[in-house]
This record gives sequence, structure tokens and C-alpha cells, in this order.
Amino acid sequence: MAGDEVTLWQPRSAVVVPKDASTADAIVTYARQLTERERSQVVSAFQSGSYEIGSVFLWSRTMAGLKKRLGALGLEFIGEMLDRPDIVVAGSVAAAITDHEALGLAEQLGMFSGTDTLKLRQALDLVVHFGDTSEEESDGMMPEDAMHIARACELEHTTANLELIVPLLCRDARCWTAHGSGEHSPGLNESPRVRFRP
Repeated sequence: MAGDEVTLWQPRSAVVVPKDASTADAIVTYARQLTERERSQVVSAFQSGSYEIGSVFLWSRTMAGLKKRLGALGLEFIGEMLDRPDIVVAGSVAAAITDHEALGLAEQLGMFSGTDTLKLRQALDLVVHFGDTSEEESDGMMPEDAMHIARACELEHTTANLELIVPLLCRDARCWTAHGSGEHSPGLNESPRVRFRP
């Protein structure tokens, strides 16, 4: 029976910010999706108490980068994974899918662990909440909310899987290699949504 053991899929943790980083300057240093100028502007926004402005900008840049990586898979593949045939005619991933859908798809493809996805979803909820809330309804975003969003946005998604998935043709969650060799790339085993034909 030892040879019949099944190894369950486990995504790699994508955290890149050290636990002891607690200031905006320390956390935003790891924002690879931003230019140096943008990093300093986000830090300035946080330091001046403009948490919503800094957080929304950081979030939008993070989602733009994630959607760009997902877009490399092709609209047809994304439409199939999300069971949305309308995506194929949308023209761009950024215009076609919501941030919530992008996070879910990234998790399913093994780009983020479940915990990392949870942190990103919490950050999305904060961004949406404070973006929709007027000053009369709320005291505004607190520093700890902004730091949570900043820390969540610094997750480094695992992209090695994506380059292996691009050349695949997938239909009904069954995949085969475009080369017809019948051999599956070991990197695909990290994705919980990919199934192979018997």
C-alpha cells in the first residue's frame, strides 16, 4: 500500500513581507508592482493619513498585475475556468473579470494559498467598504486597515504554473498537452483545477 499513497495538492505560501515590518515604509518597500516614485507616493499618503487614497491605488495596481498574469492564459481559458463564455468576446481580462473572480481563479490555479487568498479577499472587502462609505457613515479607514491592505498586496503570486498551463488546451476540466505526447508537466500537479484524461 505504500506505493498507493496520494499526495494532496498544497499551494506554496506567497508571503514576501517579513512579520516584523509594521510601518508603511517597511511594507511598501516590497511592492514590486509599483515604481519607486509610486512607492514613495503611497508611503506619503499613508503618513499623511490619506489611507483610502494610498490603499485604493496600491490595490488597483496589484489587481492590474494579477489580471495581466491571468490574461497570459488567454480569454478562452479564463472563460472556461469561470464558466463564463461571454469573456471570450470581452477583449481584455481587466475589463472582463472582477477582482473577486481574479482572486478565486488565482487561488484555483495555485498562485496563492487559501490563507493568502483570504487575506486578499479581506483587503478587497476593506477597499470596497471604504470606497462606498461616506464620511458621515464612517470615521474613515484606520491605519491598521491600511497596513492590512498593504501587507496583503505584497503577496508574491506563484507564476511558475502559468507558463506550463498556457500551451494546454482544456475542455470540460480535462487537459491534454498541445504536443499530443500524453505526458503531463509536473508543474500542473500544483493546480487543483487541472484534471487529466485517463
